Amino acid sequence: MEILKSLLREFNTDIVNSAILITMASIFVQGLWFKKAQQVEFVEYVPTLLTTMGIFGTFLGIVLGLLEFNQLDIEASIPPLLNGLKTAFITSLAGIFSSLIFKTLSTFSYLKPKQVLDIIYRTTPEAILGVIQAQVVEIKLLKDALVGNEESTLFGQLRITT
Repeated sequence: MEILKSLLREFNTDIVNSAILITMASIFVQGLWFKKAQQVEFVEYVPTLLTTMGIFGTFLGIVLGLLEFNQLDIEASIPPLLNGLKTAFITSLAGIFSSLIFKTLSTFSYLKPKQVLDIIYRTTPEAILGVIQAQVVEIKLLKDALVGNEESTLFGQLRITT
């Protein structure tokens, strides 16, 4: 535990801010680029990743501020605590804001994945026939559930209640 504390005490809050913000910007840009490259799994995860990075920065900033806090010398402990809180709020705000911007940009057609068109182009007549046959089976099951002659059907239940 002491090793972790000594390692964290070496962190500078300005460097931590910069590192987290640069990482967020990199993820944001990669998300936009992967959107065009149709890497759908990563693109769907980008808003969550940005928000998570912001939350990570929040807790890291609070820890960095509290590590230097000394309740016996509160006046001298205030500046490092405020630096840590500054890191916490900046990274949280950046994470949530970048996630919102990314989600907003994702609604525009420029950034929408063209995955649907690829599926349409790769569809074969056999695949279409298979889907139609599966729909026919499901429609028959639905019809039987609605208007069959048994008491368990919807029509049978209506006959019982009237």
